[in-house]
Amino acid sequence: MTWIVNNPVTGELTPLTKRQVEVLRTMRRFGDSEDAELVYERGAGCGWLGLDRVAPRTIYALLRLCAISGDASSDGKVASYIINETGLGLLREIEERGK
Repeated sequence: MTWIVNNPVTGELTPLTKRQVEVLRTMRRFGDSEDAELVYERGAGCGWLGLDRVAPRTIYALLRLCAISGDASSDGKVASYIINETGLGLLREIEERGK
């Protein structure tokens, strides 16, 4: 399933995949706990959200939508991301349409 949302950066309609929505919902559900961080390690070629593996394309898509924010390590090999207000707003938009 794909949802069409308003891209907060460009104002254009943008598709959001089922996996991207699952990742955002998981991050929201974990709240402020450490498990809410999506950690990406360049050498590993994937990200982790708790025990769930997240593909780089999913992470990059959420970054393009400005749905997650993060910090990189000093060497740039590890980055951690959290859901931000934009990501929460995208989830609200999707859930309001479902009603």
